[in-house]
Amino acid sequence: MHIVKLTRTAPKRRNLLLVDPYPRENPYHLGPSERKAIWFPKLSLPAIAAYTPDHWDVEIQDEAVREIDLEHPADLVGISVMTCYAPRAYQLADEFRKRGVPVVLGGVHPTYCPDEALQHCDAIVTGEAEDSWPRLVADFEAGRMLRHYKMEKFPALENYKPPRVELLSDDALPLRLRVLQRVAVQRQEHTAAASAGGHLRDHARETMGCRRAGGAHGQGVFAGCA
Repeated sequence: MHIVKLTRTAPKRRNLLLVDPYPRENPYHLGPSERKAIWFPKLSLPAIAAYTPDHWDVEIQDEAVREIDLEHPADLVGISVMTCYAPRAYQLADEFRKRGVPVVLGGVHPTYCPDEALQHCDAIVTGEAEDSWPRLVADFEAGRMLRHYKMEKFPALENYKPPRVELLSDDALPLRLRVLQRVAVQRQEHTAAASAGGHLRDHARETMGCRRAGGAHGQGVFAGCA
């Protein structure tokens, strides 16, 4: 009798580009120094990144900080749409689709204007996305992505995943938030070291040294307001 050993093939790596649109001609456009002082980036796209499978490489591009790279090698593009920026979001979505890249729109505006949004994309996510986004990604990989993914119920807190704020550009974070982000990352590292039986004393010394010497230079759901 021959024993057949089954092996599981690793999922194909894919690229996801998440875009936060911001009209370049906006009269309230902030410069680098102003962003560091008062700008707080939205956590919607870092939240979507957290609920994206691990075999996807995720990049977040915030147009308030940098030009959107329309030639980015993405398998899928997700755009968070606030009502005030909807025209710009549609422009970007149309440009990506011209290049053959599927686009998903989500946020407040598609939730309240789904028929309009569907004219500019391949699919929309309406309501909270923590449960529907993983379903959309699975369907996309299987070649059966639907046009509309609706929130069926509010997401359970037991399945909560923290936003991947490390994907935000340094220029998108004000100074105080970068300090807090650095402290949060250090606490996670400390917890991981404790659970793994690491050298806590050395780790604590390094952490405190970072806080004193370089803490101020640390790194750090489709949503938005109408």
